[in-house]
Amino acid sequence: MTTEANMAEQEQIEHIANLNDRFVRWHEMQISLFTFCINLLFTLSIATIGFIVNNFSNDIFKNKLFLGYSLPRAASIIVVASSLFGFAALLCRLFDFRYTKDTIRNRTHLYKLQKSIKRSSKLTEQQLMNSIRKLTICTKRLGCFTWLLFAFQVITYFTAVIIIVMSV
Repeated sequence: MTTEANMAEQEQIEHIANLNDRFVRWHEMQISLFTFCINLLFTLSIATIGFIVNNFSNDIFKNKLFLGYSLPRAASIIVVASSLFGFAALLCRLFDFRYTKDTIRNRTHLYKLQKSIKRSSKLTEQQLMNSIRKLTICTKRLGCFTWLLFAFQVITYFTAVIIIVMSV
């Protein structure tokens, strides 16, 4: 009976490890795709600004208004806002990754300290726990802020595109 229980427990451990591996793989894909989307919209925003500037005096935009502004000016302002949201989202992601890395490093130091393994930090256990808590709070806020900035980036970019397309 003990052997069957050990086998069942081993199967559960392997199943959980398999699920964790799948989670990590899909989470990495999500991070990569999210970063790609931010970069893509940022690039499209810059290209759209180039399009507007190159066609500023063409018949496409002549004598067309949006909310009292000339169409090229209004669209440019909205696209620049989209670019700024994208740039801010990229910066937030950069800091989020940095703080996540620091959190993992501090958790490693804490584990080594608690298990009396070769000490790799001069911080105390309480200092490490406080640092981990602060970094975790910061990364959660940065993550939420990044998604918010990305949403603003998408909304402003597609608003500008819709304005340009509808007035052409």
